[in-house]
Amino acid sequence: MPAILPIIENRKPAPCLRSPWLLPRLLQWLLPCPPLRLLPGCLLLLAPLFWSGCEEPHATGGIDLTAQFTAPGVLISEVRNAEDRSSLVFCPIEIRNTAGETRMVLLKKTGCSCYGVVENGQRLVAGSELTVPPGEQLRLQLNAMPPEMESSKEYTADFEIPEPAGSRRVTFHCQLRTYLDLRITPSAITVEKQPGLPREDVREVLVEYTCREGVPATVQPEIRGLPKNVTVTSVAAQGDPEELEAGIFRKAWAVTLSSQISADVTDEIPPVPLTVTIADPKGAVLASAPATWRLYLARAINFPSRMHFGSLPVGETRSRRILLSSVDGQPFQLQLDPAGKPEFLHVMLPQAAGAQQWLELDATPDKAGTFSGVLRLQSDRPSQPTIEIQIEGTATAE
Repeated sequence: MPAILPIIENRKPAPCLRSPWLLPRLLQWLLPCPPLRLLPGCLLLLAPLFWSGCEEPHATGGIDLTAQFTAPGVLISEVRNAEDRSSLVFCPIEIRNTAGETRMVLLKKTGCSCYGVVENGQRLVAGSELTVPPGEQLRLQLNAMPPEMESSKEYTADFEIPEPAGSRRVTFHCQLRTYLDLRITPSAITVEKQPGLPREDVREVLVEYTCREGVPATVQPEIRGLPKNVTVTSVAAQGDPEELEAGIFRKAWAVTLSSQISADVTDEIPPVPLTVTIADPKGAVLASAPATWRLYLARAINFPSRMHFGSLPVGETRSRRILLSSVDGQPFQLQLDPAGKPEFLHVMLPQAAGAQQWLELDATPDKAGTFSGVLRLQSDRPSQPTIEIQIEGTATAE
C-alpha cells in the first residue's frame, strides 16, 4: 500500500460520484493497486478522494435586492404645481437579508449626480456602507426630480454586495412616466394658398386629454383665438377613455377646422397664437395647451430672403451670386425695381427668360459700419410680381 499514500497526501478536491467522468478517473486510481484480494483496502483508502466531493453546500441565504420597479405615473400639471417635486417620484429600494448573519451592502453610484439614494431622509454618498441585520429588511428611496415634459425616464443606482464567494454587483432600475395633460396634434396648423386664388382648407386635428379618476362624459375641447375665417365644424369623441395605468385616463377627440381664404388675400399671415382648453360643466378650465395657425403663400419663384456680404474694407468691392428658380419649371423674366436698389449695390440681371436666373451682385460700401438695404425685383409671373431680398454687410475702416 505505500505506493498509494503519496496520492492521498497530495490529492486535490475529489469529484462527486455523480460526476460523468468518475468511472475513467476511478480506474486510473485503481491501477497502482496490488492483486484483486487487496481491492477492499484500496477502495477504503480511495473513498475520501471522491466522497468528499458529494457534500451539498449548506444554504446560508444572502442579500435580496429588488432590481426593477415601476413608479406611479405623474401628470405635468402635478409637476408644475408641486412644492417639492421629488415627493412625486416613488422609487423604493428594498434590501432583505435572508442570511443568519449581518451582511453589508455598498452604494457605488447613481446613474446621474442629479439624483441620489436616501435613507431615513438622509442622502447617501457614493461608497456608503449599509448594514443589514440577519432576517431584517432595509428600505431606501431613490430621490429624483420628475421632468417637466412628457417622457419615460429611467433612474438607476448601482450596489455592491460582499459575499463569502465574492462580491456581486446589482443595478436597481426605476421607470417613471410623465404625462402631458392636454395635447393637440399637430400643434402648428399651416394653410398654404396660391397667390391670386381662393383657398378652402378643411383639416382634422387630434386633441388628447389625460387626467386622474376618469374623464367626465360632458367635457370636450375648445379652441380659442381662431381667426375670423377659421371655424370649428365638428368635435367627435374617439371612443371611451383609455386607462393608461392605474388611476390615469386619456380621452381623445377629432376636431375639424375649416379655413376660408379669399382670392384678394395677398399677404402671408404670421402665426396666430391659439389656446386649446378643456373645461368642466361650470366653465372652470381643467387643462390648456398652446397651438398656432398661420397662412402661407406658396411661391411661384424660389429665392433667398437674405444675402450677407460679410465684413469688407471701406471702398472694396465684393461679389455675390443669387439663384432664383421657378417652382413649376416655367421660364420667367426679371427686371429691377427702380426704387428698390441700395446705393452701395450694383446688380446685373440676365436678359433672357429662363426657369433659373442668376443675379450678379457687387457691394461697395463707402463708409465704416454696418450697411443694409432691400433689393426689389419685378417678375412677369402674375402670382409673384414682386421679389424682395434683404442685403446686409459690415464695412471696416482701413
